[in-house]
Amino acid sequence: MDLGHPLLIPELIDLFFWHIHTSKQDLAHCALVTRAWTYPAQTHLFRLIRFHDAPDAWTPLLLALADSPHLVQHVRRLHIVVADDTSRSFDDALERIERILHRSNIESITFAYLKKVLTTRSLRALRSLLRLPSLKAVALQCMFPSLGEFAALWSSCSTNIRHLKLVFSVKPHEKEDNSIPRPQRSTIVLESLSSVYSTEDPAMRLLPFDVFKLKTFSALQLRQSEARQLYVSNYASLRELHLGIPDPDPYPRFTAPPAPLPTTQNSPVNLSAMPNLALLGLSFPTIPKTIQTAITIASSISPDINTSLQTIQLTPMRHLYNFMPSPVGMPEVKVLDERLSGLGIGQVLIVAEVGEVWDTWLSELPKVKARNLLHRVDRECDCCRGLSARP
Repeated sequence: MDLGHPLLIPELIDLFFWHIHTSKQDLAHCALVTRAWTYPAQTHLFRLIRFHDAPDAWTPLLLALADSPHLVQHVRRLHIVVADDTSRSFDDALERIERILHRSNIESITFAYLKKVLTTRSLRALRSLLRLPSLKAVALQCMFPSLGEFAALWSSCSTNIRHLKLVFSVKPHEKEDNSIPRPQRSTIVLESLSSVYSTEDPAMRLLPFDVFKLKTFSALQLRQSEARQLYVSNYASLRELHLGIPDPDPYPRFTAPPAPLPTTQNSPVNLSAMPNLALLGLSFPTIPKTIQTAITIASSISPDINTSLQTIQLTPMRHLYNFMPSPVGMPEVKVLDERLSGLGIGQVLIVAEVGEVWDTWLSELPKVKARNLLHRVDRECDCCRGLSARP
């Protein structure tokens, strides 16, 4: 192929591969077209590597990386997700991953090991991966044998970590261990933190992270009983706040008498204390109680103080038995529509994985729609960050 051919222009090649980067098959074929395409195709092909399901199925990819060490330089994101490991090969596989990637340029690690407590071998391999100097983001979901092991995992982690997502537990008989030394000082300044609850977990004090300058905070479950107290010590620095509103009742209730308009006094979060907040994300199952909580939170917005708030993002969640309730006819949704339309914000985003969810919310938020504030967003692929808004 002539060197002056448009398909050999680096910028066009990169743009072309980005449009097909979710298709591993297409990228693999493109890597064989011409030598000029091999490197950029491999960059997208190995940018994210996944080790999911049973560890026994990881062998082909591990062999490919071991036989072609040059491919490791392309890896930027590592996903290790094992939901139900019934084999004894996980420790061996994780140690092999660590040996292959110990000199890589990985920037993000997602590690989820469910059902079992991590073994000493697994913790050792994971601790080595967390030492990678290039590492900037960590998402961890697993069970630790003790608080001491939990603290030791982070004792020598990369000082470049800026984004942390933690969903963890500790064996019950180990939770009261008071002999674990506390870190003398916080040395790693986080920009974003995601945790299970909105209030502080005492185990987090064992970690070498400083959360005083957080720009983004996410809580999977808002603890409404812990009145107006978030695990954020400096509200002025907060730019994004994402809160999951759980159903307080284990059984679905799709009808309820209209509640009086909420006030800021009964809001579990006071947004007027966050003057630089630019984005508020609320996720909830579409039932009256959770929508009422969303209304109370929105009611705490002060037009005079929250002048930076431009986006409110709503994520309807599935309820019991994976059922997606509909907002049609709910009086609480009408109140929410009125509240959102009266705020001086730039857009209201609905995260809708299927078209039916978007259509029902579009019909139930007429005042927000009339102001041209309503937009649908889709979840991006695993190797992309954030969400992509539809025009």
